[in-house]
Amino acid sequence: MLQLRLRDRVAVGAAYQLVKVSADRNALPGLHTHDYAEVFWIDHGRCRHSIGPTAQLLGPGAVVFIRPGDCHRLRPAGVEGLGFTNLAFDQGVLRHLRGRHERFFGRLYDPQAELPTAYTLEPARLAWVQERALRLAAQPAEGFFLEHFLFELAGVLLGDQAGAVLPADAPDWLRNALLRIREPELFCQGARGLVQAAGRCHEHVTRACRRYLDTTPTQLIGQARMDHAAMRLRLSSAPIKQIARECGYTNPAHFYEVFRGRFGQSPGEFRRISRLPV
Repeated sequence: MLQLRLRDRVAVGAAYQLVKVSADRNALPGLHTHDYAEVFWIDHGRCRHSIGPTAQLLGPGAVVFIRPGDCHRLRPAGVEGLGFTNLAFDQGVLRHLRGRHERFFGRLYDPQAELPTAYTLEPARLAWVQERALRLAAQPAEGFFLEHFLFELAGVLLGDQAGAVLPADAPDWLRNALLRIREPELFCQGARGLVQAAGRCHEHVTRACRRYLDTTPTQLIGQARMDHAAMRLRLSSAPIKQIARECGYTNPAHFYEVFRGRFGQSPGEFRRISRLPV
């Protein structure tokens, strides 16, 4: 079995290797393991990802977190060509991050899971990751910049899901929908916004929310609205009635009632306490 080693891939003193790979120009290794951690995402085209005895078909936006010791292989699938970006880094960095932030990096690189963690990003978020990768490539290959990128990536995938903690077997469309419902143009529509973001029928979305989160689309939307309201109260001087309208509440009294139920304070009290000097 071929084993790839990080020391053969990075320059002396470098903390990571970030490369863009094209199946048309680069030779792809056969089935292999490695002594480092990596994350790769598909920029364009499709590929067949063999991981252990499992074969996955991945398309644009697929993001996969490969653990040290995972045995896998990528091969193009389709006639459109294949391009992906790969970030390889020392497993000691992974242990350090998992030890400090188990909730996030323990989920992205779960040592007990049968398969590596994988997500599918919708185009806007894929473009965001690609842009951050370009920034990373422009920096010296030092650990500070590596960790900054990984924290941002973890935040996009796990920390911005309206407070919801999804199990590993939850579908990617639900993950992406939870990311998108923090956008005011969606959560102002109520449950319809989540259904629109999911691209599934209302009944299917409702069943998935109950199965994976033990909640409803309406409750998830309400949480996203309140998170937005809290952010605006902390960081802006906008009138409370305006913030209520931004969150989709046409009745200010209802907004006050829901806000107090979530935070135990009126919006005015919340704003005043949030701005006390420390």
